Amino acid sequence: MLKHTLIVLLLLPFAATAEPDAQPLGSMCLARESATFDAAENARLASLSREILTTRQFGLFSFVYSIMPRDGYPLSFDADGTVQAMQFDGARWTLENRELQLWNANDEVFRTFRYNSRCNSLTSIVKMGDQSILMEIAIVVPASE
Repeated sequence: MLKHTLIVLLLLPFAATAEPDAQPLGSMCLARESATFDAAENARLASLSREILTTRQFGLFSFVYSIMPRDGYPLSFDADGTVQAMQFDGARWTLENRELQLWNANDEVFRTFRYNSRCNSLTSIVKMGDQSILMEIAIVVPASE
């Protein structure tokens, strides 16, 4: 009995972090809560292109990370195909069939983002054990603009 109780206690905090307020992943949009999120600017992501990716500033938003900066974690896509972000250190990016693919050092796609019209962002579902967690990439407008 004690063994089962411990397992439940260990899983509950993670489950609460993964899906706050018990909302289904399809109804959540994390990036639009940012003070610097501009819906019209993010609608440009619908025509996902190399030019959009390399000329905008992005934020990475997800409950995977325990503390979220108000503009998400800084993320940029260089013209040479590299990604600049702490969370994706050493990654490369490509566009394939209107999807943003992130590649690791072993030449494997480890994350695919697709445009989500409801959220006006690029979204991916991250599997962590038996939990599914939303990850978003959105254009952020710096406070100085």
